[in-house]
Amino acid sequence: MTDRRALDSPEMGVEILSVLHRMYPSQFQVEKTLRLVGSRSTVEEIERGDDPREIAESWKPKLAEYVEARKAFLIYP
Repeated sequence: MTDRRALDSPEMGVEILSVLHRMYPSQFQVEKTLRLVGSRSTVEEIERGDDPREIAESWKPKLAEYVEARKAFLIYP
């Protein structure tokens, strides 16, 4: 990786968790990743077998709200 902006690491994480859950459904316990993932709905989507790209796409509205809200607190824009 030479450009860290090119990698969407949260999306990559969901991809990895999804693959592990799909390949090792009885051994890999997705629910134990809740503290890492930080969202029960994301864990449930992974457990259901939802598309990881769609899961990450569903975060965009809340992420946009967060980015807008934090602008008031940034020292450097």
